[in-house]
Amino acid sequence: MRTIMKIAFFFWSLIALSQAWRTSKPRCGTRTYSPRFELCCNSRVVRKSGISPRCCGTAVYDQRFSMCCQGKISRKSGISPMCCGTAVYDQKFSMCCQGKISRKSGISPWCCGTAVYDQKFSMCCQGKISRKSGISPWCCGTAVYDQKFSMCCQGKISRKSGISPRCCGTAVYDQRFSMCCQGRIQGKSGIYPRC
Repeated sequence: MRTIMKIAFFFWSLIALSQAWRTSKPRCGTRTYSPRFELCCNSRVVRKSGISPRCCGTAVYDQRFSMCCQGKISRKSGISPMCCGTAVYDQKFSMCCQGKISRKSGISPWCCGTAVYDQKFSMCCQGKISRKSGISPWCCGTAVYDQKFSMCCQGKISRKSGISPRCCGTAVYDQRFSMCCQGRIQGKSGIYPRC
């Protein structure tokens, strides 16, 4: 009887130890896993691989040699790899413009929509690249104008005129001598002119 009790106690102790060991292990979803050899990727246990393993969705990749770009594993390439959507590009020589990879060009490359332009010599006006011109270039719709000598009035470029130029609709007038009344230019008269 004593022998049976000793055997029963031994098995009971083993079961208790096994349950304690199971509950002390970290869980991944409904399963336990070993962090030394496995990763928990989106509630899925995955075997570790590589020097520096990381999760990409439910897959494992080595971040030393690959990148996870929007759930897709891609091989690293170039001096300064970066993600552009699901693709990898070298940001030292290329740019990611609205999900499209384009080669850098010029002194000061920048994005204009999906294209690359040199912002030192050009401007991006509503998605259109135009050459800079004049002393103080600025955008008027998709066109470039020199705001030192011209004005952009409701999308139309007009030459500045007078001492105090202002817009009246698409036209330019001198505020010192004229008024804009309901979109029409009329001359000032009297001490306190009103429309």
